Amino acid sequence: METCVVCDGELTELGTLGNRLHLRCRQCGSDQSVLIEPKPKGRIQMTEALARAASQDAGNRSMKKSNRTSWSREDYNEAVQEFNRLWPEVTP
Repeated sequence: METCVVCDGELTELGTLGNRLHLRCRQCGSDQSVLIEPKPKGRIQMTEALARAASQDAGNRSMKKSNRTSWSREDYNEAVQEFNRLWPEVTP
C-alpha cells in the first residue's frame, strides 16, 4: 500500500490514466501519482466475433472496389475466404 509523501497517510486510488496511477491521501487530501509499468503489447486474441467483423470488412472492400452498392457472390466469397483464413474450422 502506498503512503502519502506529505503526511504519511493512507492513499486511495483514483484511477489510471496512461501509465500513471493517480492517488489521493485520505488524511491531508493531497493528490499524487506514481508511474506504473506499461502492459506488454502482445498480439490481439482472435475471436469468432472479430473474425466475422474482419470478413464483413473484406466483403465491403470488395463491393466498394467494384463500385457496387450491394454485395455480389464475389463479395460474399471474399468475406468467406477471409473468415476461413482467420477462423479455420477445427476438425477432430
